[in-house]
Amino acid sequence: MRKVRIVLLLVSIMSAGCAGVLQEDATEPADNVEQSASETPPPQTERTAIQTATTEDPANVDSDGDGLSNAREQELSTDLNYSDTDGDGLLDAAEVNTHGTDPTLADTDKDGLSDSAEVNTHGTDPTLADTDQDGLSDSAEINTHGTDPMSADTDEDGLFDGTEINTHGTDPQANDTDGDGLSDSAEINEYRTDPTLVDTDGDGLSDNAEINTHGTNPRANDTDGDGLDDGRELDLATDVLDSDTDDDGLPDGAEVDMTDRFPGANPVQKDIFVEVDYKSRLSRNVIRDINEEFERAPVTNPDGTSGINIHLYQDDNLRCEDASGYIRDQIQYGCKSGGETVTSPDNAGYYYIQIVSTVQRPGNAMSNGGLTVGSVAFVELSSDEITGHLFMHELGHLLNIRDPGVDSRQRGYSEYRSVMNYLSPGESIGYARSDWADINQSVQRVPGTTKRAIINQSDERE
Repeated sequence: MRKVRIVLLLVSIMSAGCAGVLQEDATEPADNVEQSASETPPPQTERTAIQTATTEDPANVDSDGDGLSNAREQELSTDLNYSDTDGDGLLDAAEVNTHGTDPTLADTDKDGLSDSAEVNTHGTDPTLADTDQDGLSDSAEINTHGTDPMSADTDEDGLFDGTEINTHGTDPQANDTDGDGLSDSAEINEYRTDPTLVDTDGDGLSDNAEINTHGTNPRANDTDGDGLDDGRELDLATDVLDSDTDDDGLPDGAEVDMTDRFPGANPVQKDIFVEVDYKSRLSRNVIRDINEEFERAPVTNPDGTSGINIHLYQDDNLRCEDASGYIRDQIQYGCKSGGETVTSPDNAGYYYIQIVSTVQRPGNAMSNGGLTVGSVAFVELSSDEITGHLFMHELGHLLNIRDPGVDSRQRGYSEYRSVMNYLSPGESIGYARSDWADINQSVQRVPGTTKRAIINQSDERE
């Protein structure tokens, strides 16, 4: 046993000595052994652990390569493994960092267009449902109306696209929806016409023509209120801005359309209608002479002709015989067969004369009776010549003749050649030139009525 132990001890000592020899043979000095030991790399297992910890840090790792770290995606609730979480064609990072859209919603503003389509195709704002703020969603503008979602007024007519569609019913792609030559905005805001109708008032004239050519009212089919539509007046060559083109006191509509009440009337030639109630009719000769006198009148009509058309309507045969007081003079009232006293015409627009048996005249009257009171003239029945003379004299009063020689003997007949002169021959029926000037002015208003009353009556003559 002692021998074995000695051998083992020797072997141990020899092994230690060999180790000391090996160290002394190394290239580095013995005193540097500790330093070399400190610079030696760590074991392979430790180095692998450090590397793995660095690459898998959520603060830096972008699993889907969309430009957002996994940590950021977790904050946004996006898919760490899918670069376009909402599948709208935009990377999550682009939605968050560039466009301000929601990476979890394909249509951030819920306007019916995907965020990608708004950004890459239409140029609209994916965060605003109505990019141009015209009252229409971007989707509606693109897919329904064909308007520009980037322009509030696609057709540049002064009206928002939304207003055109939802309020006025106009075409947002056409600045003049009805094609009448007026922009939709002008029709709505300036002229108050219908932008969807070429002819707002239905008078046969376009709104544009009424405003820019004729000066008529595009909202009123009868601008001058004469009973004729503006378009019809142009066809008839009457004045659309004057209810009485020929200034004879009769509205154009009455002269054109009331063919029974005003037979033979002409809206561009002066007409005078006289209703005659009588004890005895005017003879044909008297009527002929009166017509010829008015035909020769030095009065020019709108159609270029001269003269005045007089229409004598012998209406009621007067029956009453008893004389009664009328204003200041005793006049035999004329009555219809039923006994009704007649003091006014049955037809508005007519001058009114009664041929009665007797007119008890004032002291300065002519030798035979005649008197005009207000809008009624009374003529005493006599021979044809005298009756015609008196008739024209009293009609002259109704026509407002104002010459200084009227009803006087202060001017001789040679100086004032008129039936209005008390010195005129009993058979004369003519008016002086100065009288015609007065008549031309006075016929613009028929006494005892109004133009509205004339238009409002029926066409049936009474």
